[in-house]
Amino acid sequence: MTFGQARYARINARWNRAFEQQSPLIMVHRGTHAGLLIENTANAVRAAIASGAEVVEIDVAQSLDGVLYCIHDGYELPLMGVQHNVRRMTSAQIDAMPYFRSTGRNRHVGVERASELFGQFRGTDVLFNVDRSWFNWPDELEVLAALDMADQMTVKCDPLPELVDAARAFDVKFPFCLMVRTPEEALAHLGDPDLNLIGLELIAEDRDHPFCDRGFIAEIRAAGVFAMVNAEVILEDSPLFGRWDDHTALFESPDAGYGPLFDLGVDVIQTDWPWLLAAYRATRRANPVDSTVAVPQ
Repeated sequence: MTFGQARYARINARWNRAFEQQSPLIMVHRGTHAGLLIENTANAVRAAIASGAEVVEIDVAQSLDGVLYCIHDGYELPLMGVQHNVRRMTSAQIDAMPYFRSTGRNRHVGVERASELFGQFRGTDVLFNVDRSWFNWPDELEVLAALDMADQMTVKCDPLPELVDAARAFDVKFPFCLMVRTPEEALAHLGDPDLNLIGLELIAEDRDHPFCDRGFIAEIRAAGVFAMVNAEVILEDSPLFGRWDDHTALFESPDAGYGPLFDLGVDVIQTDWPWLLAAYRATRRANPVDSTVAVPQ
């Protein structure tokens, strides 16, 4: 299956080649940040790919003077030791700050600029899902476009009219992914000729949600849009997709945590445990499951 509209086939080609080679794609949340490796760094990207992923989610934030950094703003205290939001700091201030894991403060590195991190993977098979760039559109889109890597990225945002309009108006037609919580949000922009909508990040807190239905997944895929779900656990009491997630995979079984996502036919699974998900994907490939079996509730 090919995702995206025909008019955007060229910029979506890397994504569609990846889908031809693997299904579902494994996306790693902020890269693999285990041991002394820090999230949202080039080494975390390398570790994610070495752990079996095809896609890496990277958070970005723009400094006061317009420099784009790879960091999830709001986490400055545990990552930098300060309570100031990086979006209200200059690049000189950010460059002077340490960036560390709580278990490895003596091995800190600097917060990496987007140009430095992404540039190390330009022209490779590594794909990126860029998160949190929407706070200052179109300025942050301009910075991303200057990297000349739009074909290796998806940019995402909530389906707010002002954000969708900014993406529609922007000259570089990044592969675009909407984070949606209702069927109405999911279906609203399918086929929009000015929006290179290639994917939907489906948020479903419980298993009765319409998104947790094979028919709905098939509907959006038939419209040329891939279905992405989150298996990572950010807050224990706020499941992102029906509690079919990393914790269920770890503490019950990979089949219980990931199996229903495969059964639904999703195209991208975001995880903090890529090696576990990659091993399960290999097992599923070697031992295919009858797709007519009902998804466990």
